[in-house]
Amino acid sequence: MNKALAIILFGAPLFAGCAAWGPAYLYSASKAEAALQRQPAADKAPDSLAPPDEPTPHMAAVDPRQVIYTASLDIVVGEVPQAVEAARALAERMGGYVQRRTIRSIIVRVPADRFSQAVAELEKAGTVTERDIRAVDVTEEYVDLSTRLRNYQSLLARLEGMLPKAASVKEVLEIEEHLRRVRTEIERLQGQLNVLTSRITYSTITANFTKTSQAPAILRPALPFWWLSRLGLDELMAFGGNY
Repeated sequence: MNKALAIILFGAPLFAGCAAWGPAYLYSASKAEAALQRQPAADKAPDSLAPPDEPTPHMAAVDPRQVIYTASLDIVVGEVPQAVEAARALAERMGGYVQRRTIRSIIVRVPADRFSQAVAELEKAGTVTERDIRAVDVTEEYVDLSTRLRNYQSLLARLEGMLPKAASVKEVLEIEEHLRRVRTEIERLQGQLNVLTSRITYSTITANFTKTSQAPAILRPALPFWWLSRLGLDELMAFGGNY
């Protein structure tokens, strides 16, 4: 095998960050180091042939932080279908979309910078009986995936550059096999990064609605005067809806 190709292939596991090539994936780092040590200094390929190992930035220095926001709300409302439809309209008005919808619940995605506003608007639909709002910092995972992806892309470019210089059919086949494996790893990392980026860019809000008359008594809105209960809560809400 061409010595320059050997350096790139042997060095791949060392520079690829946290990715695991596995025992059958190219060669082990120890074999690579031993092979390079056995070569005469004059025969070793120049340093420019080895892809640089891009260091992972210190987490404290990463700005802005990459955060995934989610919210889950249980809301008691007068009319469930209207509340679900209002939530759909709210998400679309804020530049988001519906991810899932049922008769009594809805899951929407909204731009992260409008997350707090969307939650506040949804809570106005009725009485909030349960609220779970979370913020998960995924900066480390995001930076790690981005760095590994760039490293593999660098390796891909170098392998592609060496293909026309292959000295034999055997070397061509070896390079093409490694190109196939590197491209597969790039697709996998890119897919993971795309999913993570989507979750960062669009926050997820789940709203579960319960009709007032079907909610446990302890969850129903308290009436200001005891005698109002004699009117019937449903009749009272229907009366109010006429104005």
